[in-house]
Amino acid sequence: MLLQALDTDSIKNVFIYVGDGIRYDFLPDSIANMGVSIKSIAGSIHSPTAFATIVSGLLYPQHGVADFSDQLTTDLPHLFSASSHETAFCNTINHPPFNTNPASDSILATTLNTNDSPSDLIQNIDPPFILMERGPGGHAPYGDFNGNGSEYFRARGDASRDILANEYATAVRNDADWFLSQLSILKERGLDEETLIIYTSDHGELLGEMGTLGHNGLIHRRLVETPCVFIHPSLPNRSVSEDIIRQIDLLPTIIDTANATLDRTEDLPGRKLTREQPATLGASYYRKHIFENSSVVPTLSLAYDSVCDATGGYMIPRSNRLTRMSAALGSLITGPKSKFRRNHVLAAIGGFFAGLRIEGAPQFSLTEARECLSDIESINVQKETTKVDVPEDRLKELGYLE
Repeated sequence: MLLQALDTDSIKNVFIYVGDGIRYDFLPDSIANMGVSIKSIAGSIHSPTAFATIVSGLLYPQHGVADFSDQLTTDLPHLFSASSHETAFCNTINHPPFNTNPASDSILATTLNTNDSPSDLIQNIDPPFILMERGPGGHAPYGDFNGNGSEYFRARGDASRDILANEYATAVRNDADWFLSQLSILKERGLDEETLIIYTSDHGELLGEMGTLGHNGLIHRRLVETPCVFIHPSLPNRSVSEDIIRQIDLLPTIIDTANATLDRTEDLPGRKLTREQPATLGASYYRKHIFENSSVVPTLSLAYDSVCDATGGYMIPRSNRLTRMSAALGSLITGPKSKFRRNHVLAAIGGFFAGLRIEGAPQFSLTEARECLSDIESINVQKETTKVDVPEDRLKELGYLE
C-alpha cells in the first residue's frame, strides 16, 4: 500500500495544495524529496472538471461539471461538506502577489459551490481542518512575464520550446516557494505532525507538444499526468512510487486519514491509499463547446476521453471528424495561441485529424481502456449541475477566450 507507513492516529488535519497546470515531469525536487511522490492521473485537462473530481471523488460522468459555468450541486457530498472539520478553499491564483488585479469573485469557487477564503487563512484556521489551496502552479503567464495569460501566449507565438520550458519551470519553482512558505506556517504553529500535506495539480500543460501551448484543447499524456506528493513526518522522504493514483483516490484517502464525517462515502469509487493498493488504470475526460460566441459558425462540442497507466495510454476522441477538423481550423485562426499553432501547423492539426492516439507504452489494450470507461459510466450517482454566469473578461485574462 502506498501510504502504509502513515501514522493515521496522529492526523487531525489535511492541507491539500493544488498547483494549477503542473506536469508530472516538472515536479520540483525540493517538493519530491519531502515525502512519497507518485504520478496522478487527472480526471480532466480543464480546471473546473478536475477540481470537481478532486473535491467530489467522482469523475465527469457522475458530477457533470464540464466548464466553469457548471456549478457542482450541494446534493453531492464533497470535500467542503465534511461536517466534522473546518473546511475552506483558498483560490490563491486569484490573489496578490500572483494576481495584482483580482476579480471580486472567484469563478472556480463559484463552480465548486463554495467560498473563496483569503490565502493567509492557514495562519489561523482552527483544527481539525481540511484546507484546499489552489496555487498558480505552472499556469500562464510563465516565468516573470509582465502580463496575463492571454498576453503571454500572444507574445510567445515565435518562441522555441526551450524558452517556453525554461519560463514554465520558473513559474513552477516560484509556486513551489510559495507552497513551502505555507508549510513553514504550519510548522511554526506546531501543526506539522498532526497534518497530512498533499501537493498535487489539477492537470498538466503543453509546451509545444502537438504544436500548441497551455491546456484546454486536445487531450494529451502531458496534460493527464500530474504529480502528487504525500508529506508527513511518519512517511519516508525521497520515496518515488512507480504506480499511479487517480484524482478520485484523494477524497476517500483524506476522509479516511483524517477520520472525517462525510455522508455516503460508500458511493465513492476511489481507493483509500492507506488501506488499498492503487489502481492500475486512470481515466480522464474533456468536454468543451467551441465557437459559442460566433455568429457565423454553429456551436460544436469537442469531446475526448483517455485511459492511462504508469507508462502511457489511449487518447480517444468522442467527437466526429468534422467537429475535430473545425476545431483544428478554428485553433489556427483565433485565440491567443493561434500564432504559435500556425508556426507549427502540421503538428497543430495532426492531432485533431489523427483520431485515436496511443502515447507512451501502455501495458494494457484498447479493449481494456474501453471497458474502464464503460465501468465508470455505469456508476449511477450523477447529479444535475446548475448553470452560472462566468465573466468573459476573466476567461480572456486566463487565456481561454479570444
